[in-house]
Amino acid sequence: MFVSAGEFDTAYKRIKEDALKGDCTVIIFVAPDTDSICACWILTSLLKSDFIGYKMVPISDLADLLDAKAMLMDNPGDFQTVVMLNSGGTIDILAEFEAEDESSPLAELTFYLVDAHRPIDLANAYDPSRVVVFDDGQTQAELPAPEDVWNSDESEDEEDPDGGPSDRSKRRRTEGEDGAVSPTTRRETRRARDRRREDYYSATSYGVAASVIMWQLVGDLGKADNHLLWLSIVGLTDQFIQERIDSSTYVQGFERLADDVRRLNVDEDEDSGSAVALVKDEISIRIKEDELRFMLLRHWNLLDAMSHSRYVACRLGIWKQSGKQLLHNLLAKMGISLEQCKQQYTSMSVGLREQLQEMMSRYAHEYNLDNCIFPSFVLRAGFRSHYSASDLVYATTGLLEAASDNPDEPIDWKTNFFKAFDSLGLKDKHRKLIQQGTESSIRQHAAILRQVESIVEGKINIHKTAGYRYVTIKDDPDQKYFIHHPTLRRLGLYLMDTFRFNKEGRKKSYPLVLAALNPVSSTYIVAGLWSTLYRSEGSVVKNEFGQFFMRAGANAQARIRMASFDTSVMEIKSDDMAKFFSSLSTLTRTGM
Repeated sequence: MFVSAGEFDTAYKRIKEDALKGDCTVIIFVAPDTDSICACWILTSLLKSDFIGYKMVPISDLADLLDAKAMLMDNPGDFQTVVMLNSGGTIDILAEFEAEDESSPLAELTFYLVDAHRPIDLANAYDPSRVVVFDDGQTQAELPAPEDVWNSDESEDEEDPDGGPSDRSKRRRTEGEDGAVSPTTRRETRRARDRRREDYYSATSYGVAASVIMWQLVGDLGKADNHLLWLSIVGLTDQFIQERIDSSTYVQGFERLADDVRRLNVDEDEDSGSAVALVKDEISIRIKEDELRFMLLRHWNLLDAMSHSRYVACRLGIWKQSGKQLLHNLLAKMGISLEQCKQQYTSMSVGLREQLQEMMSRYAHEYNLDNCIFPSFVLRAGFRSHYSASDLVYATTGLLEAASDNPDEPIDWKTNFFKAFDSLGLKDKHRKLIQQGTESSIRQHAAILRQVESIVEGKINIHKTAGYRYVTIKDDPDQKYFIHHPTLRRLGLYLMDTFRFNKEGRKKSYPLVLAALNPVSSTYIVAGLWSTLYRSEGSVVKNEFGQFFMRAGANAQARIRMASFDTSVMEIKSDDMAKFFSSLSTLTRTGM
């Protein structure tokens, strides 16, 4: 069942009504990514404001979902409401929790899905009452009608138990003149439905950020404040930086949130000299139309921020001496010395900082950096902390993907999750966490640059098949970073851009698979990034690797499991990798 924007409050009121049945009636399952954490912050703030007890549980994959089901089974009746944030929309949630039958211990649960992953499972979409899907305004419109994808229980090949046609089938075949459909036509109809269903599930993509959906709920309830608005901004920016949405979709989201920023914040230039907007939570947000695409610029130095930015590094080829020289030439044209570039950005002269955007706009075209500026937002928290939306995306992902100091120990991802969650409180006590995240993100991106350099220079082989390229990372000093599938995927984005802007143009926009060995579990984390031959800058294509991965694993009888709620990310036993890649190559070559 879908609820649309403007009606989200009706779903929330149902949660409030069910909350009267116990002390802690809401359980929230949250995926470990920045958008999900922002959405969870918003939702839990609303629940607290209405004195509704809740339990928050981070889950990263289907295995965690099974643990969650076991926990609910052990405590039947304790919870009335299950909220899934970016974690359950793409699977048949009632079937997964064995909650379909009235006799199930979980038969009284209502599931609320706020999930940016696409496609939404059709069983969730068409459930009449117990599964509530928050619609982003696009999903319901894109869904096929049930009769176009689901076959009825009455098969066109119905037979009696002894193997002959059933009485109903015989009767239909003799009722042609009364409007009955022939067996041939029914089989063709069934095959058409199967093809339509397969087409619906054939590729993955992303819809509106879960945090933005939650912000719309805040608006429906009339409980807007700057902190919750800022969290939705960070969630939207996370989608843009991770290239889950295209540039035009981001700009549309930016414009909608900019209207809310203007409504809740006093413009500094019109505030009678006041430097801080007067808001109750001591947070003010400013629209910044000309934010530079330089990573963590306010918390680093200009040279490193540009060198580690995917936008700059891949276009200039920063891992080569010629690329470094291009960057130095650009800075020289702007009149900024290397000494100044290596200073902490906040220590640079005010004049240089104020002119930086203008100078970049003047020379960007000469270096293929035309879109180095994008519209965004800046936060002022208290009297000392200034962050751009992208700063907090990098800091939060830095905490989420923090590598273990001991490579022989498993990743404590739940501890990372709660650190990232706490960092978004934006109080003075959280500044140390944000700083930790910033430093962790810098180390992660330095490892990515080293890895790209090794691949470009041929130290790590990149292999090519008929349908895709693939890279295998093992026994590498930076191995600990790439067993985090988001970091592995980010490496893929760097490589894809590197090939796209390669001057020779020999490796433009080709699907890419990356595999990183996790020595602790003797498995490979595998991430696939889809592309088309002439994909334009700023566009995002649907990812078709999910269907290929599932079929390749089945055909090869490989021990494989989803490593996240995105089917383009898998975990495969190391002993099965060779036959998995062999099967995948066959499938991509033949188009399945």
